[in-house]
Amino acid sequence: MASLLLTNLLLSAPFLALWSIGGIMAVLWRKRLTKAVFLLALIGCALHLLHTLTFGLFGSALPMMMMQGRSPTSQITMVSAGVGMIGQLLNLIASALLVAAIFAGRNAAVFAQD
Repeated sequence: MASLLLTNLLLSAPFLALWSIGGIMAVLWRKRLTKAVFLLALIGCALHLLHTLTFGLFGSALPMMMMQGRSPTSQITMVSAGVGMIGQLLNLIASALLVAAIFAGRNAAVFAQD
């Protein structure tokens, strides 16, 4: 089980670095950004980091723990599906916040030129 968690952590390392660097950049550039852009980017990166840490690790470990506890297959399937849907919802929200950060605070004149 420990090797599975370590493998998942190592596979997630590039994404953990990406979201950590994104959060650090948002904090360092907060004076150049509008408050809305800063908050959207920071919360989006934090949610992606949380998703990668929790659902990336427990998404594969939880079924194994349930199998060791002799849970029925139908219960393992339902729990895995529920955890997966919650994880994807969190991922969707985090991505939407980052997309909103891209377009927040832009002038209407920028859009009128196109």
